[in-house]
Amino acid sequence: MYPMLIHPEKYCNKRKVITIRSSYEYMFAKFCDTNENVVSWSSEETIIPYYFPYVLKNNKKLKCNNKQRRYFMDFDIIIINKDGATERNLIEVKPYTQVIAPKKPTPYSMFAYEKNIAKWNATKLFCEKLRNEKNENVYFKIITEQHLKELSVGVNNE
Repeated sequence: MYPMLIHPEKYCNKRKVITIRSSYEYMFAKFCDTNENVVSWSSEETIIPYYFPYVLKNNKKLKCNNKQRRYFMDFDIIIINKDGATERNLIEVKPYTQVIAPKKPTPYSMFAYEKNIAKWNATKLFCEKLRNEKNENVYFKIITEQHLKELSVGVNNE
């Protein structure tokens, strides 16, 4: 499931492959391709190191080694913001139900939520470091189906 690109010159991925893992990611890729404020974009090109010292085994969260893991950002986009400045956004596309704590937690849902929080905290620190050390205008954003509706990119409004 890859979108046919209208502006292939905007897609800047070393592998030249668009990695899409959900219908929401597909919609966001189409947005990146067609929105005039998106200068360039890539999918799963940017890797953020993070730590999460647990594994899930037989529905139990077990402590394991605290080795460094790799988080592949869904999208890395360069946009022209409202002020006319260039801005880099690291984007994670998730259903809203996966960005909030589970209402009826199960061992798996809590494990997944805590792992996502570890990834997102690492990404926020990564962006902060680039802003402070390299003066780079970079931010982390989580896009849900609500955001896709606002962007008018194919999420029905029912």
